Order: sequence, then structure tokens, then C-alpha cells
Amino acid sequence: MKFNKLFCLPIILFSFYSLAVENKLIEECETCHGENGVSTNSTIPIISGLAAVNIEDAFSMYKDGEREAKDIDGNDMTKVANSLSEQEVSDISLYYSHKLFKTPNQVYDKTLVNAGKKIHLAKCDICHSEGGTLADDETLILAGQWTPYLRESINSFINGERYGDDTMVEELQALSEKHIEALLAYYASLK
Repeated sequence: MKFNKLFCLPIILFSFYSLAVENKLIEECETCHGENGVSTNSTIPIISGLAAVNIEDAFSMYKDGEREAKDIDGNDMTKVANSLSEQEVSDISLYYSHKLFKTPNQVYDKTLVNAGKKIHLAKCDICHSEGGTLADDETLILAGQWTPYLRESINSFINGERYGDDTMVEELQALSEKHIEALLAYYASLK
């Protein structure tokens, strides 16, 4: 069997690219977002497996001041975003998009899951299909994401502290606290 050199070249190049990104930038990302982008801090999102475009958008929003950054040990995403070149942002985004999204074990109220699923299907599924499990939707993975992070994000959208699609913000603002807790229980239940 002959090897197609053109087929092997992208694999070899991606391997070198992956090592270069990992050695230079990934260590910085992983101080907050955890090994391979799997955060162990429930207020910091898991970024492994997200669509590259979503990661790039987050960098852009931090850079443009459209999203407020939390200070973590003297560092925050606004500082990080402003310190990186467009190529570095692209490299980081591509690197994490090729990782597997891993869900943490979380405690949640199992009695709220069915109600949360109904709310998701009625209000959220049009953009966050299949329970918010697909990175291909380019709307972020909700299923299995840290509940405290999601709760904080939802509140930021509701309060106008974070930019979001107008329809999504209106849908979130229409939900009661009980409905939001049910929605969060549903997402936490998905693995």
C-alpha cells in the first residue's frame, strides 16, 4: 500500500502546530481553564471541545469591552485578549476546539430535570439543539457545563452586563428563578 504524501502532510503539520501552541500559550490558559481546557473551578467555563469560532468570539468580546472579565490572581481575560495576536487567538481557539468536552460531576436537583428539559425544548433548543450538546451549533455547549458558571452567565445576560442575542436575552428575562434552576438542573444532568 502506498502512502499519499499529500494526505500525511496535514497530519504532520497539525502535530507540529499543536506542539507549538501547547508549549507557548496553552500553559497560560490552563492555569485557569484547567488541563486540556477542562476547568476544575466551577465559576470558570470548560472550553475543551467548543467551536473555535466561539472561543475567538469570546476573545473578541473581552478585547472590545463587550464582556466583563473576572480578576483571577491578578489576571483576567481582558488582559489576556489584549496581549495576544490574532494568530495566537486563532491557534488557541483551534487547539481547544480539537479537544474533547468533558463534563464534571455536579450535584443537581433531579426533581427539576424534566421541567428543565421542557423549558429548554420550548425556549432554547432552536439555537442550542440536542440539549445544548453540540459545538457545531456555534452557540456554546451548555450540557454538562459548570452550573455556577452558567448561572452567572444567565444573570449577566439578564442584567445587560453581557452581550447576547436579543431573542435569547428576552427569553431569559421572561424566566422565573425557579425556571432557571430547572434549566440548570437539566444541563447538569447531561453527560
